[in-house]
Amino acid sequence: MGKYSVKGSPGFDARIDADMEHIAAAVYASPFSKHWKALVLLGGYGRGEGSPMIQRSGVSGQGAEGRGQGSEVRGQRSEVRGQRAEVRGQGAEVRGQESEVRGQRSEVRGQRAEVRGQEVRGQEPETELPFNDYDLVVVTNTLDPLLKRALKKLEENLSEQLGLPVDLYPYLDTALPKCEFSLLNYEMRYGHRVIRGDQKVLAAMPAYAHDAIPLSEGTRLLMNRGKLLLDIKRRLALPEALTREERQRFLKFMFKADLAFGDCALLLRGAYDLSYVVKRHRLPETDLSGLENSRDFICAYQRAIDFKERADFQGLENSNIHLLFTETVLRYELFFLWYERRRLNRKFKTLEKYAYTFPDLGKEGSPLKNLIHNLRTFGTGGLLNGFAHPRLRLYAALPLLLVKQTNREAIRQLLCAHETGLEELSQVFYALQQRFS
Repeated sequence: MGKYSVKGSPGFDARIDADMEHIAAAVYASPFSKHWKALVLLGGYGRGEGSPMIQRSGVSGQGAEGRGQGSEVRGQRSEVRGQRAEVRGQGAEVRGQESEVRGQRSEVRGQRAEVRGQEVRGQEPETELPFNDYDLVVVTNTLDPLLKRALKKLEENLSEQLGLPVDLYPYLDTALPKCEFSLLNYEMRYGHRVIRGDQKVLAAMPAYAHDAIPLSEGTRLLMNRGKLLLDIKRRLALPEALTREERQRFLKFMFKADLAFGDCALLLRGAYDLSYVVKRHRLPETDLSGLENSRDFICAYQRAIDFKERADFQGLENSNIHLLFTETVLRYELFFLWYERRRLNRKFKTLEKYAYTFPDLGKEGSPLKNLIHNLRTFGTGGLLNGFAHPRLRLYAALPLLLVKQTNREAIRQLLCAHETGLEELSQVFYALQQRFS
């Protein structure tokens, strides 16, 4: 197990080290650096389970989603967010494996990670490249608007320089002790790496109980992963053939959905863990009674973890994306209803029945804050069910957007939209999901 991944090489770690030094140098060269308390790496790389992507000589393109776009912001930022690697093969001749970092300001030159096994008999040389985007928190003692704009500009510059999205989230140090109990904050608290600054800065966050993560966080995760499936659905509706980059991005999205199913099942049964090394072994022992074709879910989870540890598209080049998407959406429908029935202790027979249960889909946020959110977002139309968090509308609407027989009127009412077209309703959903994900 490496520093940043489960199966990455020392050269891969060296590449990430170089990128982190480059990012830290740029962030701390900012005129606002006097406000910084720490720079913290989150996500897969932060907890040591990032993904190296395998690239072979003669194959162009990263395959990582949104390379150079600067974001699939959260949950996904091109969610180039997630997956790892290890070159296999007998008789590998390793020649000159070194990543070279030039300059104290971490000017990274020509580091495309370590080429491992440069002529494994019968194979092309393989290179390990970062596959996840870099999610970092800048802990600061102020949230001045100019500071936020400066970090946003740094994101753009660093993303262009390093060739993959870099996300810099400002967090107010005095707000850390009051951070809500969310899956994101739980993973931030217990699965991070401080790149520069106070090594114990996140100890100020609440000591979240490992077995008490709110089950609504599972629904939230399913919504965000379902959004990725909606991305695929909209693109597949177009007549143009998929590009190689699109095919790889969509395969990654579907793997992320399968990971979410397993993670939520573990969350529901109080067996969640930060590490996929642990979760891989826990899911087969977890009670999945009532989940149709539960064996398929376990197998899909294992495949997704395999890909996460070694993001190699070679065996997936000829995959039927349309068929895989249909199968993944079917798993989404089955799992979503199974999870929500148990979370809410209700017996929804269909996704439409679930949607019509809104606003009784759980308690999130405070009633007063929810009312303010609804009025700001929907105007006076938000007064109806105004004490329910707007996110509950998204929980109800997304599964309806994914299914073949879409109830557009129900979606329109849930999203307080004037539009009736599927594409227009999808855009309304995206705008709300970006605000309330």
